[in-house]
Amino acid sequence: MIDKESVLKFFSACSRPLSFKETISQMGLDRKEARRLRNILQGLVRSGELIMTRQGRYGPPEEMSLVKGYFEAHRDGYGFVIPEDPGQRDVFVPSKATLGAMEGDRVIV
Repeated sequence: MIDKESVLKFFSACSRPLSFKETISQMGLDRKEARRLRNILQGLVRSGELIMTRQGRYGPPEEMSLVKGYFEAHRDGYGFVIPEDPGQRDVFVPSKATLGAMEGDRVIV
């Protein structure tokens, strides 16, 4: 039975982001499991554990050079993303690119 952990493990071993159909094919899933996979992927994207690109491909944020962290706003409108991973550097976010993020929001940049 397919579960969240097996999906995360699968994507961490992939060399590139995959579409839904590619994922089904490479995991060898039947129709019932494919429906379950769709629900799992939606949950993983909502939680930030996977990213869905504009092209509809899925992959871990670390493999896409993205940073997960918390937004720190400055009174002049700009802010910084403080990474969850202490080994990564803070990311400057200009005021035009904050997209309404508020102090403490969990973001991916």
